[in-house]
Amino acid sequence: MIHRVVTFLESLLKLNRATENLLIDVVASYSPWVAPLVPAYMTFQNMTTRLAFPAWASMAAAICVETLGLSSIQTAVSFWQWNDSKGKSDAKAPVLLAVLTGGYYLATVLVTNAMLDDSPGVYRLAKALLSSLSVCAGVILALRAGHARRMSEAEQARQERKADRAAIRAEKAAKTHAPAREAEAPLSQPVLMSKNGNGTRKAVSTR
Repeated sequence: MIHRVVTFLESLLKLNRATENLLIDVVASYSPWVAPLVPAYMTFQNMTTRLAFPAWASMAAAICVETLGLSSIQTAVSFWQWNDSKGKSDAKAPVLLAVLTGGYYLATVLVTNAMLDDSPGVYRLAKALLSSLSVCAGVILALRAGHARRMSEAEQARQERKADRAAIRAEKAAKTHAPAREAEAPLSQPVLMSKNGNGTRKAVSTR
């Protein structure tokens, strides 16, 4: 009875851990896509009120700025990871150009969302920090994509090693169960003719 209870509790603990890992992974997958909504809204609001842009242009700019921000940061991190793991004969990725693109995005967002505001400094600082959420989101997306790629490559390498070991075992088994060589043909035996010439043959073993 005690053993059954302990087994049940251990199984329940494994289920809880698996559920927690799954929920954390789901949150980590979707939260970077929600983060840019806040700076996008601030960009839209400042462009319509302070810069007097029409609503459609402000909406297009907000979407464009945030998507470009995610793309530039993800590209910069991906280029850096490529240069860190590439072979000697592979070409280097232009990390500096991608970093400059991400810096240009960040400067644009900070000017539009924080510096145009005439609120006290602490409010502008808060808006600047909220505007930089896309930077964190882009880095998280890039890191998760790189880790997923590494896991896929490691799994592929593991499957290849497993297939190689199976092929080696099969080859050894085939050699072990191979049929023995055919018995060697007996040595030729001389033929003796009888004196009467009748051709009587008598086999003389040479063994």
